[in-house]
Formats: sequence, C-alpha cells, structure tokens
Amino acid sequence: ESTSKKKEDKRAAKQAAQKESGATEKTITLTTTQAQKPAFTFDANMDADELDLKVLEVMGMRGRRQTDVRGMMQKLQALSALARRFGAVREIPVLMHLLASLFDNMRTIDDYLSSDMWRMAFWYA
Repeated sequence: ESTSKKKEDKRAAKQAAQKESGATEKTITLTTTQAQKPAFTFDANMDADELDLKVLEVMGMRGRRQTDVRGMMQKLQALSALARRFGAVREIPVLMHLLASLFDNMRTIDDYLSSDMWRMAFWYA
C-alpha cells in the first residue's frame, strides 16, 4: 500500500514539474488497421517503474480466453521500443516476453513458424 502511494506521489510530482516547465505530455498511440481506433496509448515519458507495471499488465492477459494475441504483441512491441531508453536491464525481459508470445501464437503442436515469423523473432533478438 505504501509503495503504490509513493508511486502516485512520484507521478503527481512529475506532472507538476512538467506543467511548471511548460512541457506538454507526450503520448504514443498505436492504432489497429481494421477500425483505426486506438489500441494502446501510453505516456512516452514514463519511467522504468511504470514500464514494468505496463509489461506486467500486458503479460497478465497472456493465456486467457478472448485475448487478442495480435493486440498483445503490438503492445509488447511498443513497450520494447520504449524499454530501449532504460538499457538492457529493462529491454531484455520485454523482448523475451515478445519472443515467447510469438511462439505462443502457434495453435497446435503440428503447426510451424513461417519464415517471416522466424525472421521477426531473429530481428527482435
């Protein structure tokens, strides 16, 4: 409980500092191609703790029924791009979750990854 209170205080202080300096809040939005509605929006200025919480939130959806696997992969791709700012300590776990989700996308044991999927996995690694 005290940890969440500290994080809320930290966010509030960060927002107040941004308002004082005149900086506008940057957000990054991914859109789906089907309906062109926002699929995932996050603050481009989030810190490492907020990044960890977002990754845990996305990974909490993994394996559940009615989970949009493509949406989850898009969110992980966006988070991996953001995690690069924090170095390998943050980036590698996000990439490992992304690679695991690529392999989880296979429905049966007899399915195989296409060449494009292998290239994508290689590119992320």
